[in-house]
Amino acid sequence: MEPKSAVTENLRRLLRETGVKQQHIAKRIGVSEKELSRILSEGRRQREHRIAAFAEALGVSVAELFEPPK
Repeated sequence: MEPKSAVTENLRRLLRETGVKQQHIAKRIGVSEKELSRILSEGRRQREHRIAAFAEALGVSVAELFEPPK
């Protein structure tokens, strides 16, 4: 599993930078908007398949999600 803050911070950053709506990402990864909001606010660890889904939905590599937050 990933360090809790790196993936969560990168997800938040990418959502801001790309302007992609949380609603769109939630639908693409198969969770409710409420669940996605919880994931982003609580910084919970995610399973590998969910991290891969986030990366695909945002058009980035899985490795980019694990990079130290900018």
